[in-house]
Amino acid sequence: MSSMRTMLATWGLLGTAGIGYGMWVAFSPGEGRKQEILKNLPEANPVRMEESRKRNMLIMQVLKEAAETKDNIARGIGYVFHAARGVMRRGGQTSMGTVAQIAFAACLAAWGCVVLADPVGKSHRKE
Repeated sequence: MSSMRTMLATWGLLGTAGIGYGMWVAFSPGEGRKQEILKNLPEANPVRMEESRKRNMLIMQVLKEAAETKDNIARGIGYVFHAARGVMRRGGQTSMGTVAQIAFAACLAAWGCVVLADPVGKSHRKE
């Protein structure tokens, strides 16, 4: 009975994988459509390309400053937040990564407050 169950599970898995591959092949764009998509990428627009270059230049500037300093920048208070805030102060465009970094910093700060207020194993139930 166990071998029958194993065979059915294996065939079910292979069948699901086969259906997924078949749908991927059926719905993928043809070669002509791929070329059209490549022509219309945002990087083909000169204005967006200049924005990308400026953003990359700002990121490289931050990395260069971090490499040249002898200080451990990760040790500073609020490093996660200040790194994202520094990019915005320099005029960098607010990307989803920057927003995610600020949200992560807020979650990290909240978690730190919880740990400081009630460290693991220190609270006791009052019965």
